[in-house]
Amino acid sequence: MIGWTVADWLAAYKGGETPLELMARLVKLLPARDNAWISLADYEHLGRQIAVLDARRAADGGSAALPLYGVPFAVKDNIDVAGLPTTAGCPEFAYT
Repeated sequence: MIGWTVADWLAAYKGGETPLELMARLVKLLPARDNAWISLADYEHLGRQIAVLDARRAADGGSAALPLYGVPFAVKDNIDVAGLPTTAGCPEFAYT
C-alpha cells in the first residue's frame, strides 16, 4: 500500500472499500515508532471527518464535487487542523 498513486486509491474505493477502511489499512502499515509523524488522527477523528465528507457528497450529488474523496494526505503540524494538535515541532508552543 505504501507508494500507491491517487489512481490506486480511487480504484480501491471504487472496488468497495470505504475511505475509513483504506485509512485503517494505511495506519497499520506505519511503523510504531516512525519519527516522521508527531501525531496521527485516530479512527474516531477520521470517522467524523469522513461522515462530514459523506454528507457533503450526498448534498452535492456525488463524487464529482470531491474528486480526491478518500485519498489520504498529511498536514504539516504547523498548520491548524480542527481537533488535532498544532506544535510546529515545539511541545512548549503546542495547542489544539
